[in-house]
Amino acid sequence: MKKVIFDTDIGIDDAMALLFLHYSPAVDLRAIVTGFGNASVETTTRNALYTHPGTRIEPYWPFKGRQIASTWVALTACDEDSSAAQFVRGSHAWGKVFRPMAFSKKGGSSEFLDDNAAYEEIPDIDAAPGDYEILCWDMQPGDAIVFGAEIVHGAKQNKDTSRRRAALSIRYIGDDARWNPTEGTDPIVTQERVGVHPGEAPRNDKWFPKVWSAG
Repeated sequence: MKKVIFDTDIGIDDAMALLFLHYSPAVDLRAIVTGFGNASVETTTRNALYTHPGTRIEPYWPFKGRQIASTWVALTACDEDSSAAQFVRGSHAWGKVFRPMAFSKKGGSSEFLDDNAAYEEIPDIDAAPGDYEILCWDMQPGDAIVFGAEIVHGAKQNKDTSRRRAALSIRYIGDDARWNPTEGTDPIVTQERVGVHPGEAPRNDKWFPKVWSAG
């Protein structure tokens, strides 16, 4: 078996490559290293650490609206000790947008990141577990959780050294969602790549294909 260190500027294509490496019987994936490439090292590190405890989708995704749902699909069996997704019950009703977490201070001058006082710093959930009700479920491959963008969620470090945890995240938007690209959001789907303008509803195109309509 070939030992591999995956050096990546992780986006959509590298995420797929990572899945192939994960499932290949010929590969022993020993480490993941992020670097500058398609995006800054801050962004690629954030992508790799997307399941860091205490995140919300809304600050990281270039859309604004109540009708935003994320589907978290387990590709491997997982539980609380092996980094299954966890959710802070009731946090969707807090009415707050927290600052996106910058995983590196280098180049982190974005007004939407640590220096923006308009967005509150997310509470340290792990430091006061008794103050919150944490929801977590044992998952099998193919199991899915659908949740709103406002809920605080994350995952703990995988303590199970005998297996890796892999999952797929798919996001769906409804009629009230509007394009809202800001610093700190997804670096893959940018203003330069899409035909929609800030404040507009997405069009049915290759970036935002319509998957279902009530009409």
